[in-house]
Amino acid sequence: MPSHSIHLSKSFNRKVDELVQKYDRSNEPSPALRDFLRNADGLTSLMNAIRRHVLLVQSRSKDIEDAQITVYDSALLILSNHGDDPRDTGALELYLAEFLGIVPTSPGSLDRQKIDDHVSLESALTRATESGHTTDRTASADEEDKKPDHASMSRNEVSSFDDDRLRAQADRLIEVYRLAKSEYYGEKKRDGVDLLSLVRYLRDTAENTLLYLQANGMADHPLVSDIKYSFEMAKDKAAQLSGGRARHFDEPFKDSGRRHLRHTKRRRSHRSVDSYRPRDYR
Repeated sequence: MPSHSIHLSKSFNRKVDELVQKYDRSNEPSPALRDFLRNADGLTSLMNAIRRHVLLVQSRSKDIEDAQITVYDSALLILSNHGDDPRDTGALELYLAEFLGIVPTSPGSLDRQKIDDHVSLESALTRATESGHTTDRTASADEEDKKPDHASMSRNEVSSFDDDRLRAQADRLIEVYRLAKSEYYGEKKRDGVDLLSLVRYLRDTAENTLLYLQANGMADHPLVSDIKYSFEMAKDKAAQLSGGRARHFDEPFKDSGRRHLRHTKRRRSHRSVDSYRPRDYR
């Protein structure tokens, strides 16, 4: 490889490493990300946007000299585990800051407008994809007729619709928590099992579920005590298995206002510098 290519490769990888380390250390969500975390539909649209961008990046040449991908593209691939984990906090923060231009120093009203515009665009793209890119106006109108029209609904009807949606999301999170708990207790005594990964997964799913229930007026849910117990147990066990090192932002679970949703993924290998390169990158 020519010397200038080697230098270019090292410089590129160094910048990717710096970005990954910067966003992988995110402990508290930015105001913009908190907006998404409070809105299940908004968070889904943001994750879909990350998946779509990752697919686009993966379709391009990984050769640096072809200049088809940027250091931001490569960092997003790593933080999102090549699109398999778009809920990673670092991936979400990087996408908001580096791709949407929503940074802590920008005016709040401008951030809100950017978020609203992005959610609207993502919803339109999703509808176009699901409808097979149809251009039939009648078909589009039929699809719109099937959707709840908040303008024509009474206040009580809108409230009931929103409550149903919140409860449905809570039910999904609880089901994920139950599966994580069942897997932990069912697998923890097996030889060769990755116990640390299992207990971290239980910790994160329990924390996510608690935060969602508390943030949406369901702190009196009958499973809250069980979920809290699982969270505290799993947090302590994870710290023990990590050699006594707790997450440095951990504290006893008190309220949802000072904590943020954790990404709930099963497996993530330790991110050493050499692991930052995208797949198929040479």
